Amino acid sequence: MCLNKDIFSPIVIEGNKLQMRLSEYELLIFAFERSVGAINNLIDGSYCFLLTDPEGILLQIKGKQETKSQIEELAIKLGVSFAEKSSGTNAISMAMLLKEPVYMMPEQHYCDFPKVLYCFAFPLGIDGKLVGYLDVSTIEEELKGELVVIARLLRYKMNAEYKKMKDKQLKRQSEDLELTDKQMEILELLAQGLAEEVIAEKMDCTKANIKYHKQKIFERLDITCTTQAIIKVIKLRLILVDEIEV
Repeated sequence: MCLNKDIFSPIVIEGNKLQMRLSEYELLIFAFERSVGAINNLIDGSYCFLLTDPEGILLQIKGKQETKSQIEELAIKLGVSFAEKSSGTNAISMAMLLKEPVYMMPEQHYCDFPKVLYCFAFPLGIDGKLVGYLDVSTIEEELKGELVVIARLLRYKMNAEYKKMKDKQLKRQSEDLELTDKQMEILELLAQGLAEEVIAEKMDCTKANIKYHKQKIFERLDITCTTQAIIKVIKLRLILVDEIEV
């Protein structure tokens, strides 16, 4: 922890814990890499973009190779925590606290290690949900106004990229389910809150047949009850909320 300004010993997750964290945020990391990669060669100067999860754990570093190497020499590596209890007051920890963009100059950092960094950090939200924090940093060179603007625009590009990849992922998952038309009809009727006997009457079949197909649906969705089934198919966009008759 950064209890002493001169000694930087942050909280770091490593090994399997880090791999699990990176796997959990795989889509976000990929959206970050794609978005930064698209603008990387269009920006002059020495800068670096940092991506953290909602807890301030560093998930990825992108930018000019020289600056990236200098950042890593400051003991900033994947898995390091930028939370205040770990790294002292910094742009990311302040963005975490205030839930708004924060600009910090080198002398404003608590610990000595980032006192060569100019940092601009802000929360990343997708569909109203906080998914992480984005930081753009430069070493011993004040952030140019256009870089701050680009960082803000990057948030919107990441948002669009993430949603596009999420849609593709959900489509692949739904295609892998291989639910029959009859099973989809049963799900739609269950989503309307209808009982098994009512569904059986509507579909001109027995209640036992509905129970059989419900069990098959549960197996294919890897869930255990009707409520979970409805939530999952809505998440997979197999059923749209607006289309559910109540």
